[in-house]
Amino acid sequence: MPMPSMFPQSVDVSAYMRVPPLDLPSLIALCQQLLTESPSSPPTAVRTSQIELEQATQRAAEGYRLALTEEAPPDSRPIDLQADVAWGAVYRRLDAYTVLPSDRYPWVERAKALLATLFPDGLRFTQLEYGAQWVESEARIKTLLADRGLLKTELAGLVGGDFVDELLRTHSSYGEMVGATRRRTLRGKTDQRTLRSKLMESASVHLIQLGAAYLNPSTSERLRSEIERSFATVDLYRDKLASPRRPDEPAPTPQPSPPAPSPSPISPPPSPHVPAPAPGPA
Repeated sequence: MPMPSMFPQSVDVSAYMRVPPLDLPSLIALCQQLLTESPSSPPTAVRTSQIELEQATQRAAEGYRLALTEEAPPDSRPIDLQADVAWGAVYRRLDAYTVLPSDRYPWVERAKALLATLFPDGLRFTQLEYGAQWVESEARIKTLLADRGLLKTELAGLVGGDFVDELLRTHSSYGEMVGATRRRTLRGKTDQRTLRSKLMESASVHLIQLGAAYLNPSTSERLRSEIERSFATVDLYRDKLASPRRPDEPAPTPQPSPPAPSPSPISPPPSPHVPAPAPGPA
């Protein structure tokens, strides 16, 4: 006895030739359900696409599992902030000298000279991207250490040795952070976009083969009913994308969509003619 149809007599098979734009976890779930709803005795082409979809689903599921266990890259912001604070402290301590009368305090002129040498543009260099900031900082540190550290000693006498030590310490960490003074450890990262793309391709091929079998005049009613169950699975995910979310449900991850065709230029509608007001009585 043939299985009852889940669809009306006319089924638009073309509606199932594209996979809904799902994120990777939802796409894996859809493909797993398609495999579960696979026909019991499929044609050769459907069986082949089913095997390929099964393999692609396993690869995507394993890749997603690995992605969840990957360590996040180290956060560079704390090191950047420490360096910015160290440079800012040295700048402010030098700048504080400039308010004193130079005829009373001989260090004032030296503080002004060091400000001009180390901070010609103030602290603007500390707002550059990481690599450029390290280059700017490295040039200033080399200036301090030149001539057996003459300016470094002078700077320590003005701002205090602790501030200079912190400046050198944070600069060393900064060089390691940007990979300028020590080779960084490169961590492999799972390419979820490629996993999703390949899985969508396998799912689309499988749906195309199901659609071709459905339209084949020699296909039995039982096989058509089984294929309709696969189509219904796709409909279920389309409905999820279209239906409003619950208040406590997080927003779905947006997925790239194909670019929309450029609209044809439309001429603006003509401005309505407004008649001139009738002249008033003389």
